[in-house]
Amino acid sequence: MVNRATPAKESNRLFAWIDDVTAAAIELEQMARSNGLVSFFSISSLHGHMDAAPYLTPLRKYDRGIVRGVVVFSALQSVVVARLVADLTDRVLVDSECKINPERRVSKDDLETLKLEDYISFSEFEAYESHRNLPRLLQNVIPAEKLIQYKPNDLTVEAVWLVLAQKVGLLSYKTVAIIGCGNIGFKLALKLAESSANIRITRRNRKVGNAMVNAVNLVKPGTAGSALFCNSPLETSKSSDILIGASNSEKPVIHAEMVDCLPSDGLIIDVGKGDLSSGALSRAQERNIDVIRGNITESMGGYLAAMAQTEELILHRLGKAVVADGTVIISGGLLGQEGEIVVDDYKHPAAIYGVADGRGNLKPQLGSDDLRRIEILREMHSIP
Repeated sequence: MVNRATPAKESNRLFAWIDDVTAAAIELEQMARSNGLVSFFSISSLHGHMDAAPYLTPLRKYDRGIVRGVVVFSALQSVVVARLVADLTDRVLVDSECKINPERRVSKDDLETLKLEDYISFSEFEAYESHRNLPRLLQNVIPAEKLIQYKPNDLTVEAVWLVLAQKVGLLSYKTVAIIGCGNIGFKLALKLAESSANIRITRRNRKVGNAMVNAVNLVKPGTAGSALFCNSPLETSKSSDILIGASNSEKPVIHAEMVDCLPSDGLIIDVGKGDLSSGALSRAQERNIDVIRGNITESMGGYLAAMAQTEELILHRLGKAVVADGTVIISGGLLGQEGEIVVDDYKHPAAIYGVADGRGNLKPQLGSDDLRRIEILREMHSIP
């Protein structure tokens, strides 16, 4: 059952914020229209303390669209946002990995006060306590054609990896200390170990930390780097080239003595936002060690481009057609039967890639019948 004993009636704290979200969504839509772009409003989640208030994220303009969003700390906050922005923006990106504190629960009074009963039922919130999936919770609030699942944690991991690859260069045999190994920290540990970096992680729950280390060492390629669990942040930092703070703690986890463990060309990345103490930041500046905050701006642009290209692929190029002489042509990544001809676009073929072997590859050698059918296709569509 849903616990009705919330520390305060959350709806009372959301009223003033509703106007801010509405204004932000209207500004986003107006900017998108004036630039001829698609508007995306993102709903991301974080754990946070029991009274953590939602906050807006900045406007970001990309080739494929303009993005603005909100970070929520409760399921109720996500529903309020979804109801407000669903009719105001083109698409709504909803966090698939719910990090919301499970102790933050909704009451029937909240639904009545915020007038949400026409959009979502209390029983749907009760079901959410079991599945804890925001897209599923919001599927009746946001129209299906607008709702897009996305994973901001994965975008963060990709952004950090790209920064490291650009800033450090070859990651092979660099030692990376990850302080606070949760979802993002674990994914980073695996990605960096696969890049032949040596990983040192620490987290408060040693049993879980050791399990994560074992998982990284099990999954990574045998010749890649290794992962090791350390008992304290300071121990993790020793002999490290890079410090990454990935904790969701409300207190700093990287301190000055840990910065002193880094070499002169070391690097610090604050993924958890607020993971560095003021002393650690001062010490890094004294030693001319760069401190970079985790930022998904660039990876979000890549995600929007990939999403648009995939949508175009699924809607327009994934499929097959029968042409002259019963020849079947396929495109868009459809797995073809042996003998089917793979082209760039089955509706309007302009390039021929080869002939399917029936196992997901192209035939390395073509028979006379394959060559004959290819030639017929070339003549039909004037393909060079």
